[in-house]
Amino acid sequence: ARRSSDVIMLPAGKGVFVFIPLFFFLNKKYAVRLHYSVIGGWLSARLKKSPYLIRYLRAFTTIQVETRLMKTELEDLQIKRVYVVPNFKTIDAITKNECQKQTFKNPLPLCTFSRVMSEKGIEDAIEVVTRINS
Repeated sequence: ARRSSDVIMLPAGKGVFVFIPLFFFLNKKYAVRLHYSVIGGWLSARLKKSPYLIRYLRAFTTIQVETRLMKTELEDLQIKRVYVVPNFKTIDAITKNECQKQTFKNPLPLCTFSRVMSEKGIEDAIEVVTRINS
């Protein structure tokens, strides 16, 4: 990393306690540009519990977050160079006619690309697919 001009990090959970300070000091010694791509919406709450990390993040070249709310929360902590990079894509809904052309086999599967947890609605999704299949 010290021989790179840019370092992109994506730590979550306890990794922030290791990598944010580590890369901060790497930046101070080697003038590496630091970029943090934040996955999830937990960072501002973590910073409020561990405010010493705020100082380190202020030195980062960019911080990319998923929502405008996250950007505002970090800016309220005086962290600059925060950019919104949404973690989704817009998909046009198919029409009823297009849907009728599709062939489906029962039981219908459930596929999710998110962490499986109640707060994200996984139980609701399972319930809906179970009802449809029954």
